[in-house]
Amino acid sequence: MGSIQQPAVPMLHPMPLTSRAALSFAVVAALVSSATPALAATSRQSSAAQADVDLTYDVSVALDVAKGQANGDYSWSPDNPFVPETFSRPGTAPMPASSPVTEAGLKLAPGTTAVVSVFSSHLVNDSACITGTSSRTATVVYLSTSTMRPTLVRPHGCAVAGGKPMVTQPSKAVLAAQLTEVLNGDLKIVEIGEESYATDNEGAYVADVLSRPTKASSPPQSDILVQQGVMIRVGDKVIARTTTTTLPNDGYCLTGIQLKSHAVRYLSSVNGLITSHRPHGCAAG
Repeated sequence: MGSIQQPAVPMLHPMPLTSRAALSFAVVAALVSSATPALAATSRQSSAAQADVDLTYDVSVALDVAKGQANGDYSWSPDNPFVPETFSRPGTAPMPASSPVTEAGLKLAPGTTAVVSVFSSHLVNDSACITGTSSRTATVVYLSTSTMRPTLVRPHGCAVAGGKPMVTQPSKAVLAAQLTEVLNGDLKIVEIGEESYATDNEGAYVADVLSRPTKASSPPQSDILVQQGVMIRVGDKVIARTTTTTLPNDGYCLTGIQLKSHAVRYLSSVNGLITSHRPHGCAAG
């Protein structure tokens, strides 16, 4: 696909969103600075340029909404991945109140369709690519979370113009990393449970074993840490051992085991850090 015809359209950085008025001013300035064509040609150029500006802005809107859909606070987590979807405003009528774009307090220009495709960079469905098209221009604008800059060249993971949202299958390495990330989350959950138990028991921690190889095999409700609100994910096992520094059971060390990938991670009360190296007091993985 070739470059956009003159006048040049400024490519904005998607976060934070620049106003359409500011972009329109930039287009007008570009037109004024160029050689003055016939009035009709100027009008056509201005209209086409504004359509390109609107579309560039709208792919940023779509990514902003997709991020909000994924997590609400722009902090991606395994429990809130990006999802494939399409945002569209085919005519001049306002978008429905139920549209995620409207709910976010944003809007698309008339004629815009933004297709959100999903792919995996480090964890499952942690990345998205927007394909923006408009009935007002032949230009196609793409915006990927990998670069965070609009482009005319289709990046990895983006749908073709006029196509449906894509979901690129994650690699084996990404799937393994996903399982480890979930295991890390379970270690932090058990850490919270240990601290809660110690608050109720004069600072003493408790030894425990939590295992959930299948969805149906949850730890019993009678388990001490389960009574503190702890629940681990399917496929994980956490072994809690207590340690003694100055008082009995005044410390602990957690061993987390991913039962499918066999990844092992540790967390010690000494510093609260998750590590692949076994600290003193931790059970072997």
